[in-house]
Amino acid sequence: MKTNKNQYITYGQRLTAERRLALIRRMARVHGLTQLKLAHLTGYSLSTVHGWFSNCTSARHRRVTAKAIDRLLLELPISRKTNNKSARG
Repeated sequence: MKTNKNQYITYGQRLTAERRLALIRRMARVHGLTQLKLAHLTGYSLSTVHGWFSNCTSARHRRVTAKAIDRLLLELPISRKTNNKSARG
């Protein structure tokens, strides 16, 4: 998918803020990722990652950015992203 300026729109950019929040929480649960590991994989501070998991009405709450989703998808091993047996080797 391209924008008017011939720039590609990433998967994270296609999602609403609510869907990005739900996705990162689900990925953490399914893949057993700690908040420290999420901070390492996404390049965001541990404080920001804590904010993703805080109550949405809390002052600590932070929005999950499209960049965080895209980085996480790139950093997770292929075998963890798909159920395709050929991808696991």
